[in-house]
Amino acid sequence: MWSTQAAGFAAQFGSLPLRTSRTHCIAWSGWANDAIIERAQGVRLDTNYYYWPGSWALSFPGMFTGSGFPMRFADADGTLIDVYQAATQLTDEWGATQTDATGVAQHIDALLTRATGPKGYYGVFTANMHTDHPDHPGAKAIVAAAKARGVPVVSAAQMLDWLDARNGSSFQDVSFSGNLLRFRIARAGGANGLEAMLPAGGLTSLTRDGVPVTPAPRAVKGIEYRVFPAGAGSYVATYDGARGASGPRAPSAGTARVRIKGGTGGLRRAKVVRHTARVSAAGIVRLRVRCPRSERRCRVDVRLRRAGAVIAKRSVILTGGRSTKVRLRLTPRARRQLARAGSMRVRAVLRLTNGEAAPIISRTRVRLLAP
Repeated sequence: MWSTQAAGFAAQFGSLPLRTSRTHCIAWSGWANDAIIERAQGVRLDTNYYYWPGSWALSFPGMFTGSGFPMRFADADGTLIDVYQAATQLTDEWGATQTDATGVAQHIDALLTRATGPKGYYGVFTANMHTDHPDHPGAKAIVAAAKARGVPVVSAAQMLDWLDARNGSSFQDVSFSGNLLRFRIARAGGANGLEAMLPAGGLTSLTRDGVPVTPAPRAVKGIEYRVFPAGAGSYVATYDGARGASGPRAPSAGTARVRIKGGTGGLRRAKVVRHTARVSAAGIVRLRVRCPRSERRCRVDVRLRRAGAVIAKRSVILTGGRSTKVRLRLTPRARRQLARAGSMRVRAVLRLTNGEAAPIISRTRVRLLAP
């Protein structure tokens, strides 16, 4: 079908390249067959995955592949396929909630508000608006919301060009000596609006080819950075003396530290609120982890260990002053051991990565009870 229809496309439109794809039936065969066939036909961006039908989606806006960014497909053996999947977050095929302007406006507002706001849920948000009729209320609502926030509205082909240009750009010749961080930026053509970030802590000046650059402050996921246009050239970033031996010191704002009872030296570490947990019949353990009020954001990697082996693991991000239940699944072997013994003691290892030279690690004994 692809060979036949691609030939028909070429006959109809001549030299116009066929580079992006949305098929009508959103059929999918095998693990990655469609992506492999698309690549063979010169197609490198696929938009076919989306919320449907409306009875499943229940009108919830969001990112349903775990990310808002186009990402390349991979074959069953892990081989990268040079075709991007740009999941469609907005479609007018859900019924009234997305066909009318009000429904679409609610969805695009939720996506753009969280992408441009402090939460930093960034992404490329793909829309499927059937503009067979030029006066489409959903399409107008999307454009209006984007214009109000200064967000570009582009075609799939433009998005593909930018992805290639972004990926064709790079940092090069990076070195750190004394208090000077030196690097070059090689910027590919078409990387419009490309920006670069540096750690904020201790940064006192930045130059490109000897000309001063004034970076802007920006908090990303609770960490402070300095952001600047990523023009091609040679850069020198100067940091003050309050830094680690291997490079710029960690930013002081937004770092994640949480407290555990019995900690030493006043250092705030991760806290497991309760040290006894009942395991479900499915092998699920729920441990409550807390972040102190003094912090904006905490990222904690939770590991349960027994006899030196990891029997469950999970990561969680918390808002300062709050706690949450971390859901971990025991390995089959650990579940069998627990069933035989009725209870067992494990070590909860909480690893806190906060931008400093080494992670902050705490260990707590936890007693697991059989279902």
